[in-house]
Amino acid sequence: MKSGAALVVGGGVAGLTAAALLKGRHARVVLVEREASCGGLLRSFTNPDGVSFDYGTHYVAETGVPELDAVILSGVDDRWNLFESNKAGAYYGGRLNAGSPFIDARRLPPEVYRRGLEELLSAAPAKDPATAEAELRGHFGGAFTSAILEPVLRKLLGAGPADLAPGAHKLFALGRLVVETPEKTRELKKSPLLDARVAFHSRDEAPSAIRSWYPKEGGVGLWAEAMTRRLREAGVEVLMGESVESLRLEGGAVRGARLGRAGELELDRLVWTAPLFQFFKAAGLSSPGKPPKLRTSVLHHLVYDRPFATDLNYVTCYDPSMKSFRVTLYPNVLKRPARAPFNCTVESFAGSAEEAEALRDAVPAELPAMGIVPAGASLVSARMDVVREGFPVRTPEFAASAAAQGAAARAAASNADFLGKASGSAFFQDEVLRETWHAVSPRTEARL
Repeated sequence: MKSGAALVVGGGVAGLTAAALLKGRHARVVLVEREASCGGLLRSFTNPDGVSFDYGTHYVAETGVPELDAVILSGVDDRWNLFESNKAGAYYGGRLNAGSPFIDARRLPPEVYRRGLEELLSAAPAKDPATAEAELRGHFGGAFTSAILEPVLRKLLGAGPADLAPGAHKLFALGRLVVETPEKTRELKKSPLLDARVAFHSRDEAPSAIRSWYPKEGGVGLWAEAMTRRLREAGVEVLMGESVESLRLEGGAVRGARLGRAGELELDRLVWTAPLFQFFKAAGLSSPGKPPKLRTSVLHHLVYDRPFATDLNYVTCYDPSMKSFRVTLYPNVLKRPARAPFNCTVESFAGSAEEAEALRDAVPAELPAMGIVPAGASLVSARMDVVREGFPVRTPEFAASAAAQGAAARAAASNADFLGKASGSAFFQDEVLRETWHAVSPRTEARL
C-alpha cells in the first residue's frame, strides 16, 4: 500500500535519485528545484558555437551498490563513453606529472624533501585531532605539512591547516604524496600505515574498480536531463523554477508545505537536499551555529584553435603560485583529441567577486606555462561563470555548526531526511549517492 505525498527539495544528484527511489512507494512524489533545470553540479551548457561545457562533476560513476547503480545508470547506453580509469595528472613545483594525480614531494628543495621523508616514515597518527594541522602532522609529518599542505590549502580555501577542521584536505585528494622511486614506493606501500600516505608513481599501478561514463556529445548534463524526463514519465511532479516558501510542523514532523507557485501540499515525507539554513527559514525556526565562511567558485570555459599538448583527461594544479585548480580537457575525455573543438573548463577559487574578476585573464595565461596549451595556440572564445559564496570553508566552527544544525533539523522533523548539501557529511558524488540510498531505499523503509 502506498503512503501519501513525498516532497523532495532540490534537483541535484541527491534529489533526483531520492525522487526515483521514492516513486512507487508514495501516492504522490513532488520534486522542486529553484533553478530552471535540474542537475546541480551535473549540469552542462552549450555556447553559441555549439561547444558544450560542464559546470561541475564531469562523469557518472558506479557506486558499488547494484540496486542503486541500476537506478542512476538506467539511461547510460552506447551514446556514452566508458572509462575503466580516468587519465588524471597533477601540476606542482613547476612540472606536469602526467603519470599520477598526486603531488610529487620530490619537487621540494632537496634538504626539505629529505627531512619531510624522514618525518613521513616515522609520523604517528594523531588521536582525535582538533584541527587539520594536527591531523596532517600525524599523517605526513611537520615538514611536508608546512612545505606542501599549508600553501596548497591556503590557495584553495584561503585558510591554513591550523584554521581548518580535520578531513578538509580530503576534498582535494590530498591524502597521499609521491616520494622515493617506484621500486621503493612499492615496498613502502606494503605497510598499511604508509600505504595511506604514499602514492604509486603511476596510476596504472592502482586501477580503480569503479567504472564511469561520459556522453559522447552534449556534456554530463545529459544525465540530469534524462533522469528528469524519466521521473516525469514515471509520474513524479518535477517543478522547476519553484521554491518552498514555508513548512508546517506538527508533533515533531513536517505535515505540510507551501510552494511559491503550486500552493499548499500535505506531506507524509520530506527529503531536503538544499542548504540547511533554508530549511530552518522555511520552518520558521532559528538556526543553531554560525554561518560558514564561503569561497567563490570560478569556472573558466575556454576554446583554443589547436589540440592540447597533453592526452590527460584532467589536470589538477596544486602549485601555490598559480590560481588554476582543476582543468578538464573535453577532447581527451571524448576520445577525439585531434578533432576540434579544443575546449576545456578550468576551476578556480576566490575570496570575493572582485578577486574572481582578476582571474579572468590570469587563469588562461597559466595553461601554456603548465604544458597544457601548446605554444602558439590562440584562445578562440572564453566565458567565465562566478558562483558567489558557493563553497564552504571547513573550519572546526563549520563542522560544529553543521553537526548542531543537522541534529536540530532531525529533532524538528522526524519524517525528513537531510541529504546532499543539507547533509554536512557527504561531499563527493559517490558518497552523496550512497547516503541517499541508505536513507530512502526500499530496504531502509522496510525496517522503519
